[in-house]
Amino acid sequence: MNESSENQIGENVTTFESLAYFLLSVAFLMFYLGSVGLNLNLYIFVSVFLAAVCLKVAWERSARNKEKNLKNGPGYSERIIKWIMQKIGMTIYPSEWGVKINGKKWEIRYIGVKIYQILLLMGLVLTFQQDNLRPMLLFSMWGSMVYIVCRVLAGIPRPALRMIIRGVLGVLVATIVVIPTMAIMPYYVSAYAEIPESELETDWALVEHENIEMGMGLVQISFSFYFDQKSEEEGYMAFLTVISAKIPEEASEELVKTINDEMRKGIEEEEITLTENITNQSRKTDQGYNTTYDIYDGTADGNDIEQGGLSYPITEGTELRYIMETWRVEETNLLVIVTGLAVIKQNEASTGSDILDEALGINQPDMTNWEEVWNLGTEVVCYQG
Repeated sequence: MNESSENQIGENVTTFESLAYFLLSVAFLMFYLGSVGLNLNLYIFVSVFLAAVCLKVAWERSARNKEKNLKNGPGYSERIIKWIMQKIGMTIYPSEWGVKINGKKWEIRYIGVKIYQILLLMGLVLTFQQDNLRPMLLFSMWGSMVYIVCRVLAGIPRPALRMIIRGVLGVLVATIVVIPTMAIMPYYVSAYAEIPESELETDWALVEHENIEMGMGLVQISFSFYFDQKSEEEGYMAFLTVISAKIPEEASEELVKTINDEMRKGIEEEEITLTENITNQSRKTDQGYNTTYDIYDGTADGNDIEQGGLSYPITEGTELRYIMETWRVEETNLLVIVTGLAVIKQNEASTGSDILDEALGINQPDMTNWEEVWNLGTEVVCYQG
């Protein structure tokens, strides 16, 4: 390139723009990591500040080039690519094909960059609005596809073989972008489990619900507590909890063990002695998922049970039954844990006659509430989206 042509090239703008976008990407990544509990606010501020400085430099250089009617100079990566092409004897063709709008030529690669930036901004806004990374992944994938197509078309005109190579490389880059994005996106789809209101027995009600999300939708934990309101009056207390967690399969077994241990510990702290009745059995939910469950029998040594922020009085010697049931929904990476407890026999003062006690229903098992707990476990519905 001779000196006269050098004078037709302006200052390098691309490098500073690229560095600014890289720093903004780093800031967003650190913001995302902050959504799972890491405190990276200082690093986010520094990255955004440096990105603003780079954009300011790029805009000032672009303005000076425009004043002098010069094209923006090539960035360092473009210079390296051209240097390699010259070394191996490849002809360098300008990638300046475009369309004319109102008498002004718009280079197709410039249009691709702007469309990519607009889609990226839309994805960013929707991501913050929904507190979910899925829109960002979706719009960035679309933007990347548009940008790659425009970059390929920008090579017109050039020899057919070079265009074919350019197109193949474009498809390769698009594949590298699209396949991982499509693989990651399902992990950010909302998924949870609960009992539909229409399926609840007449006296059952949802008395507590909590939903926790981390990692912009990557991890989602939902907790629902159901209570048989009439059972408190009858003295045959019954409740059911539904916990759903959208987590990797590798963490499921440990979470099940932790929740089971915590639930049993909480029950035993209420002075209830649990003994195994049925273990490692299986059945199907109404949705068709295979579950695994354990059932325990218990005897109360205290005077009340505290669950869901409420206290339920029971007499010493009251017999209870507890169930722990789990299953996974592979298509949504959802783990469902259902626990239930019901009084099946009260400890009442005996008449001294077994026949009379049986006739009066004293100290006789009543499995009604337990059967409701048992049946409600299969009516849990898993939702997606």
